[in-house]
Amino acid sequence: KKYLPDDRIIFQRNPHYWKVDKEGNQLPYLDGMIMLIVPSIDTQLLKFQAGEIDLYGMRGEDYAILKPKEKQDNFTVTEGGPTFGSAFVILNWSLPDPVKFKWFNNRRFRKALAHAIDRQTFIDNVMYGFGVPQWSPVSPAVEAFYNPEVNKYPYDLDRAGKILREAGFRLKTEKGEQPIPEKIGPWPRWVFVLISILVLCFLCVWTAIRRKWRIMIIWIILIAVIATGNYYVSIRPVGPKYLYDPNGHKVEFELFTNSGNSVRETLGTLVTDDLKKLGMNVHFRPLDFNLLVQKLTTKPRGDWDAIILGLTGGVEPHGGANVWKSDGELHSWNYDPENRYDWERKVEELFNKGVQELDPKKRKLIYDQWQVIASEELPFLYTALSTYLSAARNTLKNTRPTAYGGTLWNVEMLYLEKE
Repeated sequence: KKYLPDDRIIFQRNPHYWKVDKEGNQLPYLDGMIMLIVPSIDTQLLKFQAGEIDLYGMRGEDYAILKPKEKQDNFTVTEGGPTFGSAFVILNWSLPDPVKFKWFNNRRFRKALAHAIDRQTFIDNVMYGFGVPQWSPVSPAVEAFYNPEVNKYPYDLDRAGKILREAGFRLKTEKGEQPIPEKIGPWPRWVFVLISILVLCFLCVWTAIRRKWRIMIIWIILIAVIATGNYYVSIRPVGPKYLYDPNGHKVEFELFTNSGNSVRETLGTLVTDDLKKLGMNVHFRPLDFNLLVQKLTTKPRGDWDAIILGLTGGVEPHGGANVWKSDGELHSWNYDPENRYDWERKVEELFNKGVQELDPKKRKLIYDQWQVIASEELPFLYTALSTYLSAARNTLKNTRPTAYGGTLWNVEMLYLEKE
């Protein structure tokens, strides 16, 4: 009906709408609806608390504010399960730098990174507990296509370190020294030191009983050497440990995201700290969104190392074709379609089959394969999906918020309770 810039949009009921309810009453019930234009989500929250709006799409941080006030302020908070929008780290597989090119194209390197991301801390600290780890390009909300049997990478720095060592990477100090391991096999170093000292003490007692004083003195000297040596190792300043590749290059790269997005900026800080624990020197740099997009879309190679971004997702898996097919506008990890991996060709083949198949069960099997490949090859290092949250006034009836359609998917069925 009317649009007021920077203020509101006023919608009016369409008297010619075709749909009717079960009793034959013409829909929609409401005579109109007003959608306010506000400068921020914080402003939207304040207006909901003040009773100025009837529906509010919540953030995780709003739950502790609104949930205790449900009865007092006559509204209902709804949890709608996982959403579709993702947050991920993507590496540039087409860098002109031959050193980083080898790292990012190394599947074991990517798997180590996947194990080093502490998703639960991200969920707890950024999503306020309202989220689930993401392992697949398809959200669990899409039950018709989601494949739960994909590879998962729980937070495990020991596992990540082992994968890197198997790939030839090594921890060293700035001077190139190998740090003394804190563990020998599955056991802490001090266990072996303690066992050694106990054995030597037993030998001391045994030689004393047999009055072999010279041998006993040797055992005592060995005990002193082992104890002193272990103490020195435990306190000596070896300096920070850095990860080096098999050719002696320090693992160091830049990680970007768009500035102003507090969730991604916090995620970037968490990921940087996580990778530092593996010895990687990651420089996190938020950039203006337009500059970030320019870096991401500059082809054939792109001027970036790694980026944190997200995609909105949806219920139809073929919506990802623009990302997963090599000629897609949003295909960003491998810019060279002539140098595709076999698995990338397989994914394109699956998307071509999936869009032509009409049988839902067969389509499910096709896209199941794609999800397994994605979880094995890891072009995207997924983090977590947020839980859908909303709040609605109890005077507004028939509200059924879902992750699929939000709060207004059944707007024609909404009506206000008569006072």
